[in-house]
Amino acid sequence: MNNLKLISLLKKLNKDEIFSFSKYLKQRHSRDKIALQVFDYLREFSPKFQHADKLEIRYAYEQIFGSPISTAADQKKLLNSLADLYSWLKNYLIAEKARQQPLIHDILWIQVLQEKGLQSEYIRKTTAFYEDIRQKPLASTNDALQNWVAAYFYRDLIGTQPMKYKQNIQQCTDLMIDCWEVQRLKMACETSMLSRINPPKTVPAKNFQQPGLLALKLVYDALFKVIDTGETQYFDQLEFILIRHASLLEPQELKGIIQYLHNFLANQRRRGTSAGLSERVHRLNLIGLQYHIFDLNGSIDTLQFANLIAIACYAREYDWASRFVQDQRQILTQKGRKEAVLLAEAEIAMAQEDFKQVVILLEYDDFQLTIDHVRAKILWLRASYELKSDPDQIAKICTHLENLILRQVSFEMYKAVLEYIKILKMLIAQKSSQRLITARIHRGKAVHYKDWLLEKVEQYKPLFAARRRPGRKFKGI
Repeated sequence: MNNLKLISLLKKLNKDEIFSFSKYLKQRHSRDKIALQVFDYLREFSPKFQHADKLEIRYAYEQIFGSPISTAADQKKLLNSLADLYSWLKNYLIAEKARQQPLIHDILWIQVLQEKGLQSEYIRKTTAFYEDIRQKPLASTNDALQNWVAAYFYRDLIGTQPMKYKQNIQQCTDLMIDCWEVQRLKMACETSMLSRINPPKTVPAKNFQQPGLLALKLVYDALFKVIDTGETQYFDQLEFILIRHASLLEPQELKGIIQYLHNFLANQRRRGTSAGLSERVHRLNLIGLQYHIFDLNGSIDTLQFANLIAIACYAREYDWASRFVQDQRQILTQKGRKEAVLLAEAEIAMAQEDFKQVVILLEYDDFQLTIDHVRAKILWLRASYELKSDPDQIAKICTHLENLILRQVSFEMYKAVLEYIKILKMLIAQKSSQRLITARIHRGKAVHYKDWLLEKVEQYKPLFAARRRPGRKFKGI
């Protein structure tokens, strides 16, 4: 028994540490009577454990349990207890290290907040951690590592809210590059010195490729090219890579990759430059669904559900979208499930130009979340315009929605919706010229339903547009 990992580890502890671990065992494992008996026996020989004869398996068993080993099960009972004690001691020491080291403690706590979805506290703690580390002098390579870790977590945070924190993204990038450069140069010094002291033999190094590393490099290289250029060939490359390598990636990592594509597609649609992209993103969503990345905790978020349906509709996969709503509604989070299903059905009806059904579905007007309320109203406005409903009622909803959005925290989607509302009001008023409205659509960097608005302008005829007088420049309204 003297050669067991447990004894080797116990030899490294002092009496205070042994005493603290004993208290920990009694608090956390009070029901494990056999393991506690074994530890009480071992503790008598701490901290040096010099009595090899008394640590021999058969002798120890007889002293602990009052009878000799008679079966293989007896010996296994003791060995299992020793294995449990080693596992508990290891966990105890890790927890103590985390408690005593603020950096490790903070990193672990940030990860817990992130995994549990405690967003406000995650933002507060990550930001505070980053700012605290940045205020300290960077005097060693260990400091460089701490700064790199702080920048990594903070960059991960601002990646979820890029419009709010975009000015900090480059700062994090530069810090991580600088910190890595410090570490790289230190390792280069060590390598150079070793090669001078002990010149390397001409034996080639083993070609070792860590599993998953190549997949990550290929995926992010293709993803960057997709986002940077928008060219379809890179979508095709990314799809091919994910089909082959998605199983090597953590589900959370794969989810983040596909979320980039959702954001990219939404941005392109607001700019009217998404032709052919929806079909590709939908196929990538199917890969994500295969690996259950959208329901990591056993349920699917309502906003994620809406994105999957919207993209399927853009890709004209109406049957798939309808089946998905029916099959997956039960794994939606309970809060907002009814509204999520209703909006999904309205989205599918809109895509199939069943405008009457959209209006009927959206008679429900008890949305708890502002974003759901906004989505419902922009769908209702489009359907009502197609049905040539009362212009005054459409204008009233436009004004209501405009006022609601102006009270919200500004972000890209709401800016695009505001532009959509203003242009729709121009179409309803029928006072502006076709040329003026078209110019307004093209001038906006982000316009919700941009393609649809351009289509409606083609059919538009102003009734009350001001006539241009000879010799005077027409300014419109």
